[in-house]
Amino acid sequence: MTERFLERAKTRDPVLEQSIFSLLESDARDNSWAQIVNNPDMARDVATEETRPFREYMVNESVQQFRDYYEDDEATVGFFELLDNLTNRDKIRFMEIFEDPTVDQQDFKQFYMIQKREYNPELSIFSNMVLDLVDFKDRIRPLSKDISMLESATKYQKANVEKMQTKNAEFRQLLNEVVNDGDDRIESEGYSSVEISEPKTEAVEEAAAEEAVVEDAEEAAEEAPEEEKK
Repeated sequence: MTERFLERAKTRDPVLEQSIFSLLESDARDNSWAQIVNNPDMARDVATEETRPFREYMVNESVQQFRDYYEDDEATVGFFELLDNLTNRDKIRFMEIFEDPTVDQQDFKQFYMIQKREYNPELSIFSNMVLDLVDFKDRIRPLSKDISMLESATKYQKANVEKMQTKNAEFRQLLNEVVNDGDDRIESEGYSSVEISEPKTEAVEEAAAEEAVVEDAEEAAEEAPEEEKK
């Protein structure tokens, strides 16, 4: 089923692989009160218009995945003709169970740190507090919104199938080269139970030489006869 999906995904609309983060940025710019007031001709609901191909694709592919999964079940094949006339509620249910292998499913736990405004010692505590509030409103809050939007968009970002398969093939090739290189070293050098001595640096060697000289001097002093007391 996954192989069939990937084969169909190679010829899907390239619009589906556009940057979702850029799409949401365009929506925040064009679907705003500022755009409506300053340039009403350019104002539009970008998110609703540009994501329509995404919704249609999810419905069609979810139904096709259902067909691929139950194609060998004779009891279910008879219901396939009903899939062409689904209600909106049924389409939403199919979209909920839709899985896209070209979307990265790994949930990377990340965090972002936003540098705080530098404290101005020439101003009073109250003035610095006011500036902190202004900085939070004008800089920190928009940055936090962009970060949240980026994290949300990453969960639904679709990758190009050919590029994804090329990267996977390169990674497997690199892994095989590492494994083969390790096997070649084992065959050529073999295993040894002798511990490998750690390389000594110049400082360690000089310290060892000085310690040896001191020990020799102490031994010579102990062996020498004591001077007669006067």
